[in-house]
Amino acid sequence: MDPQTGALPPKGSIMKSLFLKNVLFVSLISIAACGGDRGAPAPTANEMPSKMSQPQPIAEVVKPEPIVENVKPAKVEQMAIPASFAEAMELGKKLADKGDVQAKDMFEAAAKMQKKSAEPHIELARFYITKNERANAVGAAKKAVKLAPESSQAYNTLGRAELLRHDYDAAILAFRQATELNADNVWAWNNLGFVQLTLKKYDEAIDSLLTATSKKGATG
Repeated sequence: MDPQTGALPPKGSIMKSLFLKNVLFVSLISIAACGGDRGAPAPTANEMPSKMSQPQPIAEVVKPEPIVENVKPAKVEQMAIPASFAEAMELGKKLADKGDVQAKDMFEAAAKMQKKSAEPHIELARFYITKNERANAVGAAKKAVKLAPESSQAYNTLGRAELLRHDYDAAILAFRQATELNADNVWAWNNLGFVQLTLKKYDEAIDSLLTATSKKGATG
């Protein structure tokens, strides 16, 4: 309430204020915890070596060399490539969900069957993202965008690939394009807000995340 006029602030301002407080509270938890490399923790006082203690000599024990048998690694049975595009895509998705590297073969085969389809390249990019293969992920996503420049899904995947290699500017451009092509793409709005939050662009992040949470299909 305004102390001079007694008027209440606009409802939108209250929502933004509350949302910003929540965002700032969450941002206190380092985003690097999502997977950033950390250095080795400093040793505690009990773990610090003592200057007074000296290593004690021990008797040398000669142990016989262990006998190592020649064990051949288990052979992975190569799956046959399905005859149709739909079957190859379906099998590829199932394998990708299990983390099976043969998913890549299925998507590549599907891409050869329908050279103008962006779907296999979108799935390939997603697969590479899960394997942290940054260059391959970006390459596959760009191929998908080239084949289907009207696809919001392709641009959202490209944004994820760019985010994987920490190219935040390119990620924002891709996510924005995804939202422009499909204003109801909840994932694109969410991802756009995440990058803006990472870059401490809080006002923009609030707008994007409020839009995401207002869309049908928004989840926790």
